[in-house]
Amino acid sequence: MGASSSTNECVSGFLGKQVNKNPCDWDCQCRQYNFEPSETLDMSDCEEGEECACLAWALCDEVKLLQEDRLLSLHEGIVEYAKLVAARVVEASATHGLLICSASIAKQDGFDRGHMTLEDSIVRLGQLLCRWAVSQEPPFALRIGVHSGPVKRLTLPVGPEAYYGEAVVEAKRLAESASQDSCVQILKVTKDKLNVLERLPFTCSRVNDCYYLEPSSEIPEESGVSLGYESSKFKPCTAECTPEFKQMLIDHGIDVSQYGKGQARTLDEFYRNVVVEKKSYLEMKNGTLTRHVELVYVSLHAWSREGEEMELRLNCEVLKDGTLVRKNQRPVASVEEGSGWKTTVDSFLKSRLGLSEQVREELLAQDYNVAQKVEHIKSMFFPGVSTTYITHEVAINIKDPQRPELQAIGLPSMTNFDTEAIPAANVCRATWSWRPVGEELSNEEALAQLLQEHGIDTNDYPTGSVSELCDELYESRYATLNMRAGHLVRNIQIIKVWLCATILSVDYVLRSKGKMQFGKRERNHKEGPVIMRMRSDQDWKVSALGCLYGKLGMDEAFIKQHLVIVDSSYRLDEEVEYSRSYPGLKTVYTIHTVKCRVKDVNNPEMSFIGLPDGNDFSVTRVRQSLRGSQTKREGLVSTLWFWKPRSQLTETPDLLYFSKSFTDKKQTPELDCTPVAKRQLVPQSVLTLPETDEGQTKLVVEQMMLGKRTDWTRARRAAKRVLDPTYSLKSFHDDCTASFPELLLYTADGDEAMTNSGRTSVEEYQRTMGALFAVFWFMRRKMGGAESFCFGVDDEWEPLNARSQKPRRHPEEVNKRRA
Repeated sequence: MGASSSTNECVSGFLGKQVNKNPCDWDCQCRQYNFEPSETLDMSDCEEGEECACLAWALCDEVKLLQEDRLLSLHEGIVEYAKLVAARVVEASATHGLLICSASIAKQDGFDRGHMTLEDSIVRLGQLLCRWAVSQEPPFALRIGVHSGPVKRLTLPVGPEAYYGEAVVEAKRLAESASQDSCVQILKVTKDKLNVLERLPFTCSRVNDCYYLEPSSEIPEESGVSLGYESSKFKPCTAECTPEFKQMLIDHGIDVSQYGKGQARTLDEFYRNVVVEKKSYLEMKNGTLTRHVELVYVSLHAWSREGEEMELRLNCEVLKDGTLVRKNQRPVASVEEGSGWKTTVDSFLKSRLGLSEQVREELLAQDYNVAQKVEHIKSMFFPGVSTTYITHEVAINIKDPQRPELQAIGLPSMTNFDTEAIPAANVCRATWSWRPVGEELSNEEALAQLLQEHGIDTNDYPTGSVSELCDELYESRYATLNMRAGHLVRNIQIIKVWLCATILSVDYVLRSKGKMQFGKRERNHKEGPVIMRMRSDQDWKVSALGCLYGKLGMDEAFIKQHLVIVDSSYRLDEEVEYSRSYPGLKTVYTIHTVKCRVKDVNNPEMSFIGLPDGNDFSVTRVRQSLRGSQTKREGLVSTLWFWKPRSQLTETPDLLYFSKSFTDKKQTPELDCTPVAKRQLVPQSVLTLPETDEGQTKLVVEQMMLGKRTDWTRARRAAKRVLDPTYSLKSFHDDCTASFPELLLYTADGDEAMTNSGRTSVEEYQRTMGALFAVFWFMRRKMGGAESFCFGVDDEWEPLNARSQKPRRHPEEVNKRRA
């Protein structure tokens, strides 16, 4: 059958990083596969109570679409696609069914999942089925629910075996209560178990407390949404891995192909860490290559004149670009290969604090406290290489702080002091201070300790990145840390505003073209809508106002006067990325997206954003920074914006957002079908009756139409573009009202003025415009016009259908409109 060739086309998309963009082309007229349910219901391969991933599906097509050919085609496709993931059909009826994946079934079939979890396999299966469903004509209204957990088998007195368990119940519930057709519905607990597919963008349902995956969603490229929010300050060394270093790893059985994938470092980064920066060293231990990371924390103690015990703290560092990075933590140094902790402490006292050889010898010759901690872990950053962490805690007491040689480090007055940068050792200029012993850990030190406890090695972080993360969490509150599926996760909320305007009857959206910061153009800038990070405690509506103000300089009063924020366009999505600034810390981006429309593009006050001509423009602003700086240019950001036709959007997430096919439909036990007052078109302007003198013979109509002419250019354009798919009803309305000024005659005598027909002038205006709209829809009946003629459009001029959430219509009325 056609399904066999189609599934082959999807194998590469299934196993690879990207999903195949083209939906499978199934030929239902050339079926060569005979579906026999009895063959697919054999689950003897599945162990009793085994952990399984379940997929439940339900077909919600209209009765008139339930035809034998379509149903057989659907079942054949399910069986063919199930083979891709070693799934079994355990329940099957005409319009619903259940499939199961498990480790024992995969073993029986000789199927190697690689790094894919059961949840990865079953979610991908659901997405491929949805992709096929929407490619059919007419599309299948297929609803899919996925869940995982133990599944048990029950032998019934009559009929086939039955399967039950939480995974089965939840999968069926998700499919039955799904608010989306042709999407995969999952719960948060299932999403947290994804591995290969964890970076797929999921949309958060506001109704069923679940997530759904669109058929065409793809794993984003490495330059995903996160890169727009990672610090650009950290510029690592560019030394590349040598062939000798790579061959050494291969000779020791290390699979170098795993480097640079997922959270794993690249070979170049591994090489720099060991050879160039010398933050770690390699050693053979029991025939296995082991990476050693050895650190020394130095606690230098002295007594103040008031008799209080004080401890030396690294107060702050100054990065190369002049940014101040707050620290307030004990100094730490890396132990190089072949040298012990004593040598490292001596080097620290000499190069960093500038103490003389005599003072150093005296400090290291006295009694001091040393604590050592050893940990062995398998680092996610360096696949195949186990890592040993050795930490030394060294406490040294300065017995005589009155010595003149110690004035360089702020003794005996306990004053702050500075040390110069050491470029060769990659050491920044720093400020030091003496703090009372026993003082609570700084936020940064406590954060580093928390990350280390969860297996995230902050020693490999770029300079200043821990301070950046600390500011995000405790100062700016742009991020939070949470536990998800036993892992520490960084959460970032983003507000994305699509600013829309209709220019010459064409729908445009505002996009960023480029950005300049510190006088340099940002490389690899990715164009996008108006976007900004949100504070963790902010409401999305407040953030949308703040985004427009912060990025475009529009205050709240201006927005309320000239823009409309379309609440019905709000959408909540979630994406997972691995931050380059914070390696090993998974970041979940919660993206709030909303559409905002310009009321009148011809208003002179809109000229600063390039309207009404749609010109490019730039906005320069001063970035609000929480840190001090040694430069005066800090925070100066210039962004170039341009207006782009909506029809020219090509990226899948953008197209999905503007598509009305997957609108989140609210499910309520009782439908509120209260009749909604008919919406009326508001004329763009109103004519006033001229004052007439006694004896004047001029016609009133002539006076009101004085100076007004038919705009034949726009009238011809309306006629020419009526079959253009990108020509919207809003554009048609604007062209008609601009072409025929006579329509304004309906507004001359006020809303209650009566006409010869016995109706008010407002009613006649609505009837006339309705007749024009009917012509538009009849001409486009094969392009969605028939549905719009029956159900109308919403406040944003987008077509409505039988499943539209607003206005809610009674099922009887919906059936009448469909008839």
